[in-house]
Amino acid sequence: MSIIDELAAFLLDNDEVSNRLEKFVIDNCADFVLADQDANPDSLMDQKVEWSALHQKFNLLLEGELEGFLTSKGVSQEAFAEASRAEIAKGQESQNIILEWILCLSDYKMFVLMMADRRRMLSAQQK
Repeated sequence: MSIIDELAAFLLDNDEVSNRLEKFVIDNCADFVLADQDANPDSLMDQKVEWSALHQKFNLLLEGELEGFLTSKGVSQEAFAEASRAEIAKGQESQNIILEWILCLSDYKMFVLMMADRRRMLSAQQK
């Protein structure tokens, strides 16, 4: 199993990690209301300054989880980056999707859309 596969399992199958990330999203998504639910995130004008701070906190949380995982495996960030590039070069679609997903988590626009989607989901469940 490659380090990429192990990381995917760590993020997706580890209840402790999943619960921490999910708790952050649930605790902070209520404010993420977008005027146009199908809006292109590049053109969103109704974003709040506080969202950037939450994005930074989410990144710190995720980076902490990733660093803990890499440390537990004895893998440096440089070695992980090299392994990621090698996996992408192999063109294995399943691993590319995992890497893209991990990379997208730190992308602000994707973060805003994820938080807005979660808020809508929770609102719909409460009705």
